[in-house]
Amino acid sequence: LGVATYTILGGMLSVLVTDFLQFVVMSVGLIAVTILILVNVGWSNLVSAVESNYGAGGFNPFVHPKMGWQYVLFNALGNTAAVLTWQTSIQRVLAAKDTRTGQRIYSRTSFFFVCRFLIPGIWGIAALATLSPAIIGKDTLHAMPRFLATFVPTGLMGLMIAAMLAAEMSTDSSYMLTWGSVIYND
Repeated sequence: LGVATYTILGGMLSVLVTDFLQFVVMSVGLIAVTILILVNVGWSNLVSAVESNYGAGGFNPFVHPKMGWQYVLFNALGNTAAVLTWQTSIQRVLAAKDTRTGQRIYSRTSFFFVCRFLIPGIWGIAALATLSPAIIGKDTLHAMPRFLATFVPTGLMGLMIAAMLAAEMSTDSSYMLTWGSVIYND
């Protein structure tokens, strides 16, 4: 309800301001947990866990038996299409005052998009490195949440939850604004 209120009353400006603040909270949470993992688990343990479980294919998708060039090509095309047509990103580019500003939006935020996908990958590898197969079980989808529940201290867990809520609020407000624009234009 709060997200709808500030999105309806403030429009694009309120979405940009709150997205920035929510981005700060999300970034602090992601970075804090990642530093904790790197300090306590260690980079060498993460690398050796991938190496022992997946061999060279854990680092190079071209040599992984279930991936190969088709996997790489599919992901390259799929991610390119997603970035170029993602409604919440496109609304910001289209609202930019000129072409140069629109280009800066993509070039300056691309690093953060990469980090948003790589950091949870590091967390998943930490789960692989620290949890036994008996704890993980057959459903590996729950490995990272189980790892974080046992690894992250209570205060930092609160920051992580705040970061997740901030990301959710940011997504909700951006989509509300884009849907309103689509409905109005249609």
